[in-house]
Amino acid sequence: MDLLTIAYLLLGTISGFASGLIGAGAGVVIVPVLAICGYGGDAAAASALAVAACSVLGGAQIIPTYAREMPPRAWVPGVIMAVSGFATAHVGVTLIAQIPRFAATLLLAFFVFLNLDLFARHERRERLRRVPDQAVDTKFQPFMRFVVFGAAAGLFGGMVGSAGGLMLLPLLVAYARMQIKEAVYACHLMMVGSSISGLLGQHYFGSINYASGLPIALGAVIGGYFGVIAIKMTSEETIKLLVRVFLSELGIFLLAWSFIA
Repeated sequence: MDLLTIAYLLLGTISGFASGLIGAGAGVVIVPVLAICGYGGDAAAASALAVAACSVLGGAQIIPTYAREMPPRAWVPGVIMAVSGFATAHVGVTLIAQIPRFAATLLLAFFVFLNLDLFARHERRERLRRVPDQAVDTKFQPFMRFVVFGAAAGLFGGMVGSAGGLMLLPLLVAYARMQIKEAVYACHLMMVGSSISGLLGQHYFGSINYASGLPIALGAVIGGYFGVIAIKMTSEETIKLLVRVFLSELGIFLLAWSFIA
């Protein structure tokens, strides 16, 4: 095994673990690293296999958790968002191929920082609130809310080369009033649909890089498996901190890449 393949495996493992733990989509680590290493616009295509493999594994892993520990029908929002994410992620792949990269990455950076601000404001409100809100039964929330959330996250994920979970999680916490770990589980379900759709979109354009994608995917599956297991052993505050860190990392990368690309 050559050194480059080992590096791909290691990159996939790290990104898969992060994706599994916070429901972020493995591409938020893979794409910036590959872009910095010279892949340029092909970075998203090189990550497509890994993102899909990791997302499908994560979605399958959390199904027993819903069956054992979550309220009845708590999985419904995740399934709704998976369907709407599947419908829009390939559109995101198409858009990023048509829009000038400078404009696209700058716009995406704006939305990442907007979401980061939303998450930070929500956290401040929760800390200042003397009596925390009662948990919301998500199955009775407006159907269209999750359709819109899933569609927006899928579109963003298709454009970035990830699965969109990192952008979805703050929305679920702030507007659907989900607890952070419940939101992570819902993100995993959504990413099954969006990642498969994004992979099909990359395949349509004939740009999937199998030489790098397969070893990264293998590493992502391994890392993602342990990342999902680690959710139960990780505190909510740690997950929130990691979400802020990865949102900041993605926003800075997109902002910088809009001027470099």
